[in-house]
Amino acid sequence: MRAEKYADEIKLTDSYLYRESIKEIAGRRYDAEEKAWYIPLTEQNAALVKMLGAEITGDLRGVFKADKPKEVAVKPVQQMPIRAAPYSHQIAAFNFALGLFEAGRRGAAILADMGTGKTVITIAVAGALHEGGRISKMLVVCPKSIVGVWEAEFAKFADYEHRVAVLEGDSGKKADTLRHMASGGGLQVAVVNYESAWRLEAEIAKWKPDFIVCDESSKIKNPQAKQARALHNLGRAAKYKAILTGTPITNSPLDFFSQYKFVDDSVFGASFYSFRARYAIIGGYGNHQIVGYKNMAELVTKAHSIAFRIRILL
Repeated sequence: MRAEKYADEIKLTDSYLYRESIKEIAGRRYDAEEKAWYIPLTEQNAALVKMLGAEITGDLRGVFKADKPKEVAVKPVQQMPIRAAPYSHQIAAFNFALGLFEAGRRGAAILADMGTGKTVITIAVAGALHEGGRISKMLVVCPKSIVGVWEAEFAKFADYEHRVAVLEGDSGKKADTLRHMASGGGLQVAVVNYESAWRLEAEIAKWKPDFIVCDESSKIKNPQAKQARALHNLGRAAKYKAILTGTPITNSPLDFFSQYKFVDDSVFGASFYSFRARYAIIGGYGNHQIVGYKNMAELVTKAHSIAFRIRILL
């Protein structure tokens, strides 16, 4: 789907799959000649189409720029244990995540665009949980290309006692590193890539991480993939969880399911088939193909119930 600004409306093209959800938007109209939908240009509608993965083009980019909240003074709910002066959006995200955990939720989604410091936010949250006596072991699962980034960022920003171990080498060496991590004194942090995580599921389960973070969580968007299933299993035993991504949707709105099943399955439930029946229109050959999406406003509202969104200027 493509979205662009047209006078005081948002023009949507290539939007056939989303037609039923667009019909739910007040003030929408359809131009049959252009095969385009037009919806009122509001911050809510603009945020909706962006959250659904629409390609934002033309002057609509300027709307997001104009609507970006200004930096305002925000105080952390408790001291952020990092060696840096945080930006207001990082403080707000820190407060949001801790607020969810204080309210009894087990997971938080930090939907942060690249360059907004989601790693620093997570390090601060982990430190606060550790200093509060809530966690002693943290597992970070991320793409192989950024495993080293987490080690470097902890060394640079974590203002609390910790030890980071990057699980590397063959499977035997990774498992041995995990088994011999020192206990006591500080937060133990193990960092592993997605491909290795499912292979080490049994060892990780024995290690019993209290806090599991999935960075670039769209890597577990397929609920049937081995890495997703392993993290669903591991997540059920963890006290706290977080997903970090700037693009929760890379293919379809159904990408939300598996990521949220890991981080907090109370949002969308644990059954993919029930989720799909609620948000997808099934038809086509054998009545097994997705021919559209529905209830998208509801989906985004539910996703936001445990999510903090950080956008950068487009």
